[in-house]
Order: sequence, then C-alpha cells, then structure tokens
Amino acid sequence: LNDYNTLGGVGGSLRKGATDLIDGLSPDDRERAHRILLRFVRVGRESMDARVPCSRPEVIAAAGGGEQAERVLLRLSGSLPPSEREGRTRDSIAPIRLISVRSEDELDLVHEELLRRWPQMRDWIEEDRKLLERAEAVETAADQWVQSGQAPSWLSSGPLLA
Repeated sequence: LNDYNTLGGVGGSLRKGATDLIDGLSPDDRERAHRILLRFVRVGRESMDARVPCSRPEVIAAAGGGEQAERVLLRLSGSLPPSEREGRTRDSIAPIRLISVRSEDELDLVHEELLRRWPQMRDWIEEDRKLLERAEAVETAADQWVQSGQAPSWLSSGPLLA
C-alpha cells in the first residue's frame, strides 16, 4: 500500500507501469503500441478526450495487421504467457495491462487515467490530434452513409475528400 501511495494511486501506478511496458518494447513494436493505444481515443473538441472500446480487428488493423501487431496487442493486454514475456521483473510476476479484453471481440483501455496522467499518451494524442479528428469525422460520415441505405447522394465529393 505504501508503494501504491508513493506512486500516486491509480494514475501514478498506471503511469509507471505503462512507461515500463512501452520502454521495454523494440522501436517497431513501440510504434505499433502507439497506433494500437490511439485507436481507443476519441478526441474532444469542446470536451475532454475520452476512451472508446474497439473491436480486435480494428485494433490489429491500426497497428498494421499481421502476427506482430497481434503480439503487441497481447503484450499490451498482459495476455502473453509468462515464458514469452520480455522486460522487467515486475512484469514477469504480474503482467502490466493497458488494454482490457471485455470479450473475444471487444477491447478497451484499462482506465481513463491513461489519457490524463500518462505523459507519453498525452504526447501521442497531441501529436496526432488533427489526424484523430479527421479519422473520427470520416467514420461518422461513413456510419451516416450506411444508415442512409448507402444512398449515392450521401457520398462526399470535392474538398471534403481532400
């Protein structure tokens, strides 16, 4: 309990664990983790940034797909078997989890505090804010198009596609 309080409670513990986990990855896997973790972020224009659940296929695609993307996801969710874990001694005892597996297909960040108290995540969000906003706008437009019955009149054209 003293260590927990010294670290700063939930936010401090998550910050330290997240930093340790990411620092233990190769540069390529760190970039995959960056893409995976940002997939769970909905940027706020007039509100705070928030976490959003995602499907496994969405997350794997965000990291470039393939076996290595799946492996990084397993690492971030603490799901690798102990014999395959890399990194810190603490991680070999109790794996650090940044992503929770809600069901076979639904994933989420373990806690909103990752968005608020982990400097690396805040930096990634700020670096990619415009891209995240644009991706969200495209996803919203695509959802509206599907809800319209895929009417051609709902398709964007001209400067909206630039």
